[in-house]
Order: sequence, then C-alpha cells, then structure tokens
Amino acid sequence: PGVGGFFPPPPPPSPPPILSSAVSLENMDSVYQRVAEAIATALHGRYVKRQAVGRGAYGEVWLIERVADGKRFVAKVMQTEKQHRYDSEVKCLISCEHFGIIGFVESVLSSAGPVIVLEFADGGDLSSLLKANPAQKGFFEESWIGVRFVQLALALNHIHAKRMMHRDIKTANILLTTSGFCKLSDFGFSKAFDSTVSQDVAETFLGTPYYLAPELWRRQKYSKKADMWSLGVVLYEMMLRKRPFVSSSMKGLMSAICNGEYAVLGSHPYSQEMTDVLLSMLQVDPRQRASTSEVLCKPVVREYARQFLDMVAHAPNIPADEKSRVANTVESQLAAVQVEVAQGSGHHNDGDGDEEAASRMEPSAVLEGAILIGSLKEWKQRYVVLEDGALKVTRVKEDKKSQRLDLPSITKIGLPQLPDGVHDDTIFVVYLSTGFSVWMKASSAEERDLWIQTVRQTMASMGLQVQT
Repeated sequence: PGVGGFFPPPPPPSPPPILSSAVSLENMDSVYQRVAEAIATALHGRYVKRQAVGRGAYGEVWLIERVADGKRFVAKVMQTEKQHRYDSEVKCLISCEHFGIIGFVESVLSSAGPVIVLEFADGGDLSSLLKANPAQKGFFEESWIGVRFVQLALALNHIHAKRMMHRDIKTANILLTTSGFCKLSDFGFSKAFDSTVSQDVAETFLGTPYYLAPELWRRQKYSKKADMWSLGVVLYEMMLRKRPFVSSSMKGLMSAICNGEYAVLGSHPYSQEMTDVLLSMLQVDPRQRASTSEVLCKPVVREYARQFLDMVAHAPNIPADEKSRVANTVESQLAAVQVEVAQGSGHHNDGDGDEEAASRMEPSAVLEGAILIGSLKEWKQRYVVLEDGALKVTRVKEDKKSQRLDLPSITKIGLPQLPDGVHDDTIFVVYLSTGFSVWMKASSAEERDLWIQTVRQTMASMGLQVQT
C-alpha cells in the first residue's frame, strides 16, 4: 500500500497473445470452428483472424488484424437468433461516436450470424482489473478512479443526449486501454427513443441483477436515471473493490437494492466530495438521483476532467489529432451541462420524466429473454416474454405467433429434481395444472432465480397462489 492507504491499480491484463493465422483448428469445438471459418470467409482479404478472446450467451468475440495497416480490432459474432440485439447494438454504436464508447468500424453478415467489427481495447475490462490481486489490501488512488469515472460520465451523458439508454452498465462492459481510456461497450440492451427526452420511459426488465435500479426491480416505469444508478454501483466497486448490494438469494438482493441497503462505506481515504458524488447516484428515488449533467457539474468531477485532459495531452501513444478531438469533446460537453444545470434543465433533460407523461405509457413486458426449452436430452432455443398474465413462448423475438402459458394455469415454478450425477444450476421447471411441466434453462443461475422470483411475484400480485 502506498501513502495514506492507497495503492496504484495493478497494470491492465496483458492483451491476448497473437496466434499465427495458420493455427490448427483441430482442437477447437465445432462451434468455435464454425464461427472461425465464417469470420475468415466474411472478412477475407481485409482482416486476418487471430484468435478467440471470449464467448458469451450472445455469441463469440475474436481478435482480428487489418491487412492494410496491421491494426487490431475485435469481431463480435452474434448468434443468428440474437438478431434483435445485433440491430440494437449497431444502431446505437453508429449514433454514438465518442472517446468513452467503444468504436464501431463496420458490420457484415456471415454464415454463423451477423459480425460487428469494433475497436480493440488492449487493457481488458474493468471487472477483471478490480478482481486482480484480491489478497492486496488497500484502495485505488482517488485520482485514478476519478479520471476513469469522468470518462464514463461523459460517455453516458453523450448517450443520453442522443435520446438513448445503455441499460446494461456494469464493470464487465467497461473496457480499458493501456493509454488510459475507459470505454462503455456492449450496447445489445440499449434503447433509442423517438419521443422527447422528458418522456423517455420504458418497462422492459433488462440488465444484470447486481446493477439494476430499484424501479426496475419493482417493475415500474424507468428512465435514464436507471443508468445513473448502475454507474453509481460501478463507482462504488471502483472505490471499495466490492459490490454494494449482496445477498445469498435473489429475493434478498431485490430487498437490499429496493431499500438502498448497501454495505456501509466504513473507513476509507476518499474525499467527502467524491463520496457525495457516489451517494448522489445511489438514491432509491430516481427523482432524487443525480443526472449526468449534475454529476459533471460537481467541482471534484470537473477537476478530474481537467486531470484526464492533462493525461491525454502528455500521453506519447495518443495521436495529436485524437488529443485535439478529445479535448474539444470534453470542453464542449462540460460547457453544455453547465448551461443546463444553471437553467434548471439538467435534471429534467436526463430522462426523469414527468409523472403525467409516464402514466400515459402503455405497460409492456415484465421480463423477457432468450431461454432454452426442452429436456436434459435436447434443448431448443426460444424467446420467452412474461406479460399480460402469461408466459409467451416464440421461436425468436420477432415472431408474431406465440404459445401461451397462462399464469393461472401454473401451479408451481422452481428447481427440478435432477438424476444422480447430473448438476446444472441454470434449469428451472414450470408445473401446470394439466399435469404437464415445461423445463427451461437460463444462461446463468442468477438469471434462473430472476425468472422464478419474477413469475412468483407477478402471480402474487394477481392474487394467484403458487407453490414454492
């Protein structure tokens, strides 16, 4: 630990090693091989495929190299059934060119699904950085946190000014570069609005549970202030290197978030001004929660904006034209938010919305997402939406025809009895009054618990009894 209990953050994780383009695919599984071949075909002649660097519920990510200049990028291959996420991500990325947002290069179609070519962040993600050296005790330097946080606040302000919401801000979706930039990524859950900013409300239950705002857990209409809550959770993690809301159950997590019962800050070396910024974003009532404009007008945040610009100006590996663009963007944004707050519009324009406008919105889905349905022998990809008193099942999100599992016909939803030797904490079962049951498989144990808890709560709100 350094002076005053601080220690400088560990160096960013090393970028993945570049593999020879002649690397054998014999040891790759069939999915990776299919995706690798699809990328090689779709990007042939312009990029060289190097290696897979990640796999998630929505596809694979590969490191690629542009033939013309040897510059590295990533190719994000979306599964065909995730076309709706691809469309959303491309639309938002094209609209949001900003140094604090991962850069969009191009998109192409391949036999394995849509491919998005994106800027490569060579410093890994914030989640991995915060988890590095867990045995080391102490705190990150406030200046290091402040310089990264102000970039995220500026990026989010830019997104909100475009009448968009990110809706999945978390440390795993924040990428770092070795030159000091901090960038928002993964816009698959983002949403663009056609209405005025003051009317930006939505009701789709999306995002990652640990970062969800109270109004989403309560299935209330929400605004861009939900993004601010998520950013507050990220700042808390940067400051204390742990999550503010923890519980051994989804029900307990929901209670902690909805009541604002986060782990006490305790003794820490951060300034009161920085702590106040954190607390202003973790307000349970979204009307009291700070907007990006208000946060960016805080003296301590503006000081870290100055330090960020100083870092950029003296960075030897940032081109002069990029330094100029960054400086102009920051100065322009800071000037604009200062005018907004001075005129009393900064809070309103960040999407708080008036109650009258919100009350005119028609209700939409309580919860939705891709789910596997079937049995231990065979699973099929489906899209499930909880709305209008039923679980609606379609092959893909865009299908108009659906099979309904009306909530009054559900007698129980919970965990299955698996055969000996079989362990899978992502499966849950919907039991029907007809005697049949529907087996479902989520992408994670957390998502499984979210479905079970949300269905139970929705049924309870309808006066229906369900076995636990």
